[in-house]
Amino acid sequence: MSEEITLKWEGPYALKDFLTKHKEYEKPGVYFWISPDELGVQNISYIGKSESSIRKRMIEHYRNLIAGLYTMLPHERINSKEEWRPDTSLPNVIKVITCEEKYIEIIKDGFKLANDPQTSTIYVATLEKDKTKHVERQLLFDIKPSGTKWGTKTEPPNPITIKHKASSELQSLINLAKARLTNEEQ
Repeated sequence: MSEEITLKWEGPYALKDFLTKHKEYEKPGVYFWISPDELGVQNISYIGKSESSIRKRMIEHYRNLIAGLYTMLPHERINSKEEWRPDTSLPNVIKVITCEEKYIEIIKDGFKLANDPQTSTIYVATLEKDKTKHVERQLLFDIKPSGTKWGTKTEPPNPITIKHKASSELQSLINLAKARLTNEEQ
């Protein structure tokens, strides 16, 4: 029989507000990143963990987003409808990062994404450090967030049953993700 864990989700928090107003999350846990798809429908786009400090991990995400180090899809860009993929093996990326004007546009897009509560909302659940990896892995497999491929294809080696204590809004997003998976399997 698998272990059962209940996650008590807190949020939603806008990413910028989380960094400046929620210092109580200097502890381990898991988190959902909620963002709209190209049609504007909110969904769970990323699932992550921190074995030390959720807040510290969010600072890393914020810094990487505003620095243009994360992929930005066309619908997330302000002045371009092209995907931004910061892969330096791509010739276009070298052209952008060596041109101040073009790179500043990427940075502006990153700031807009990071500071807009409609595009960068998070939910967090704290838990013991030794459980974070296993819980994150189970969540990835169970929910298959839209922006993550790793951990979504194969069942975890030590399955966990996860229950969610969540707001009705987050519970709806979890249910929507699971329903989407059921439809894809049929």
